[in-house]
Amino acid sequence: MKKDKGAEQEAPKSEKLSASTKLAFGFGDVYGGGAIQIVNFFYLIFLTDYIGLRPAYAGIIFFIARGWDAIADPLMGVITDRTRTRFGRRRPYFLAATVLVFVS
Repeated sequence: MKKDKGAEQEAPKSEKLSASTKLAFGFGDVYGGGAIQIVNFFYLIFLTDYIGLRPAYAGIIFFIARGWDAIADPLMGVITDRTRTRFGRRRPYFLAATVLVFVS
């Protein structure tokens, strides 16, 4: 039997990233992550000071949201990894999410 050449190939060796390169990649999300934290901070103040929600209940809202993320994010990762369309693996989900965000 002939062996498939593609099965014998090894993955290319990746070079080690320098600390400055890692830091540069990390700074790429400072705006996105920082903006979300600012919104969450003011949302917490809004819930407790303006709506009059008890702090424990406001904390439960954030806890439930993080719990949902812990379940939904890996699940969607698996689903999108298994999706095969002519548009790619993730593009249909980006398009659907864009429409849903626009409608909401």
